[in-house]
Amino acid sequence: MRTDIPQALQEHLDSGQTTTAYCWKITRKDGTVLGFTDHDNDLFFRSVSYEASSGVVSTELEKKIDMSVDNLEIMGALSSNSITDGDIKKGLYDNAQIDIYLVNWKDPENQNYLFQRGNLGNITRGETQYVAEFRGISTALQQVKGRIYSNNCDATFGDSRCKVNRSLYSNSGSVSSTDGFSSIYTSAGLNKNNGVFAKGTITFTSGNNNGITREIRSDSLTASARNISLWEPTPFEIQVGDIFEIVEGCKKTYLDDCVARFDNGVNFRGFPYIPPKDIVFKVAINNDPDNYDGGSLFS
Repeated sequence: MRTDIPQALQEHLDSGQTTTAYCWKITRKDGTVLGFTDHDNDLFFRSVSYEASSGVVSTELEKKIDMSVDNLEIMGALSSNSITDGDIKKGLYDNAQIDIYLVNWKDPENQNYLFQRGNLGNITRGETQYVAEFRGISTALQQVKGRIYSNNCDATFGDSRCKVNRSLYSNSGSVSSTDGFSSIYTSAGLNKNNGVFAKGTITFTSGNNNGITREIRSDSLTASARNISLWEPTPFEIQVGDIFEIVEGCKKTYLDDCVARFDNGVNFRGFPYIPPKDIVFKVAINNDPDNYDGGSLFS
């Protein structure tokens, strides 16, 4: 018998004739809380209302002791009153926290048990429904943590480790023409060099994509406009006149970017003097014309 299950619920389970249901509490990245249950009536406990039937159903949960991803998928209808296709496209459910409760639907406030906690993983959408992967909290233990040795910087441009003031390298602008989802033309930043926004970010502050941020794939300058190409299409169609903020990119190299462009060499978070692979695998030879004699490559 589980000792962490409320006594009243455990006695109910031991009775052999149960009135139990599962409830799913979803906490989105914007703080919105949604509740769903597989019971045929709405339930309420712990200050959350759980909507019956329409929002969420799940496959059978398979729990493992090796900390691998729990075998559970969550499915539901795309409803205008609960989980919408637009909110999924905006990424509001990306990595959302999900709590799964086992409850006695006759007394949910006093007989509820937090069965599993985790986060939503990959979400796929069809015309009328979505399917989301459930990832248990043990999934975080499978992720690589810590820094790696690399020639390039591993800080995010403008964060607390980089310390560059992003506002000094940003421009506001509007869309003058677009292909709809992946490319725009704008007059923003015409006074800046060709390519400076590549690997930067663009955040839309109006229109269908208000609040959406995308990484910039390429930035080419013409006589009258900049062409900004995105790595990932926007979830909604871009319109002429949409307003955005665009931030320059950093290639994360020591001399060309951190020192020459941003005068920020003291905060460089990489290891620029690690020998490249073509040197590492060279054989040290005395009097080598390329100076690969085993000595230091830097003065």
